[in-house]
Amino acid sequence: METIFLNSAKALGPLKRTDILLETEYLMLRVQVKAKQGATWPDCKGIYGSNIFLVLVDYQRLQVTDRPKIFILNPDDWSHLIQQELATQIQSGEVHIDRYNIPTWVNQLN
Repeated sequence: METIFLNSAKALGPLKRTDILLETEYLMLRVQVKAKQGATWPDCKGIYGSNIFLVLVDYQRLQVTDRPKIFILNPDDWSHLIQQELATQIQSGEVHIDRYNIPTWVNQLN
């Protein structure tokens, strides 16, 4: 098994939708991390592009000693998930998915 050395840093500045940067010898990865304790994912707009991952950490209904559910998605996974979960709303025109894989509820637009 090949060993991969990673450098990581908390992202600040112009990478507003990036929480962690991971750097290897060959590429740099961006990671967004979203966590929830309730029924919805706060401020989760999704991901697009390349070399980016979305990590969802679900603490809903867990005891202090329980491990959270962790989901790791790439842009294709995210796109498939929103297409699947919002299929009825997309077909009815209630939800629009833009080129950045962000779902927008049409009746909530200003």
